Amino acid sequence: MALSERGFIFFLLTLFLVTSQIHSETIYSTPNDAPGISTNHAKILNEYGCKIPVTISGWDVDFLVSGNFADSSQEDLAVLCKKNENNYIKIFWGGENQCNDEISSWGESLEAVDGEYIINHYEAYGGPEPSNITHQAINDIMLGKSSIVYYCSNGSWLEFTGAD
Repeated sequence: MALSERGFIFFLLTLFLVTSQIHSETIYSTPNDAPGISTNHAKILNEYGCKIPVTISGWDVDFLVSGNFADSSQEDLAVLCKKNENNYIKIFWGGENQCNDEISSWGESLEAVDGEYIINHYEAYGGPEPSNITHQAINDIMLGKSSIVYYCSNGSWLEFTGAD
């Protein structure tokens, strides 16, 4: 019995090491070279010390997403950024309605989601109950795993359940 326990432990250790290596192969770009980022935004991101993840273990990353993140009448921009070994989402606000312009991120890709997505995921997985969803949110995605949805409401970020 001891041999099979060791074999199982070896299997788990090998699986952990392989999956750890898969997500460690990240290709970064400078903000100047990242497609879709304007010159003005690239300048701010460079000053911020930001590296942009463009590929993670062969997955193309959606590092840049636009949407109505604070109000349905303004167009905002969110950028996934690595700074000092930590991931952040940097938001460029398109109007007066705003939340903090930086969110700590554990994800690897971004997408804009609507109220239907938030409600459907709440009904499927639980979590904080959404109410009065009037504009889009930012879905912070861990590729192939799960996500957290960030919704700007009255100057504060609310977190909702994303994919599981």
